[in-house]
Amino acid sequence: MGSFSKAFASNGGWYVATNHPALKLALRFSCGPLTFTNAISPIQVAIVSACLEIM
Repeated sequence: MGSFSKAFASNGGWYVATNHPALKLALRFSCGPLTFTNAISPIQVAIVSACLEIM
C-alpha cells in the first residue's frame, strides 16, 4: 500500500499491490473510493518510474 499523489506529484492517490484473493475481493466490493478512481496515465507512470530511479 502506498501513495503517488504527494511524493511524486502524480495522480494515483493510493494503491494496494496484492495477490491475495480475499483482499482483492474485499477492496473491490467494500471500498467506495476505489470504485470512483481513474487509472494512472502512461506519462505519469513514466514520471513516477523516473522519480524512483533517481531515488
